[in-house]
Amino acid sequence: MTLTHHGKKLILIHQRSDIQKLYSNLYALGVIGFVLITAVYAGRALIFHTAAATTSMMVFLAVAAFGSFNVWEALCEADSTTEFDLAAKTVTQTETGWINRTHGPVPFDEVSSLVCQDGSVGRQRAAIARLTLRDGSRWQLGHDRLWVRAMSTSDVPALLGKIRSATGFAGADAA
Repeated sequence: MTLTHHGKKLILIHQRSDIQKLYSNLYALGVIGFVLITAVYAGRALIFHTAAATTSMMVFLAVAAFGSFNVWEALCEADSTTEFDLAAKTVTQTETGWINRTHGPVPFDEVSSLVCQDGSVGRQRAAIARLTLRDGSRWQLGHDRLWVRAMSTSDVPALLGKIRSATGFAGADAA
């Protein structure tokens, strides 16, 4: 994650590396291939009605269902750009990936907190930057994969501290 300052705007950018993007796409293609092979095997088992093949088919279909969820999760991970406009006192987030979304602009008064939490992203431990609004909705601004490192080694709490001091947002970081 990087924080840049352009005039009266703070811009927080979370961008996956090129290798992470490539890995995500290759993983999705591999699992899609596995799901298609499993579907062919399941169709064969249904046509020939063998008991052993039918049992195997059910197991493979369950694995394919979980694989499909993993593909969806890999494809939905997006890069994020969050703009804190200090002059207009608004926040806007843009997510770019397979599905592009824009949240906001939301006035600073509607922001409840800006925090860094210990959590998981894609089944990996991460320091997650979250913006919580007064209506209860939460925006995930980005994350730093921690693996086994301590949360204090991440750059995310320091970046959010700079944003909080410039905007006056409330919030505390997880230890």
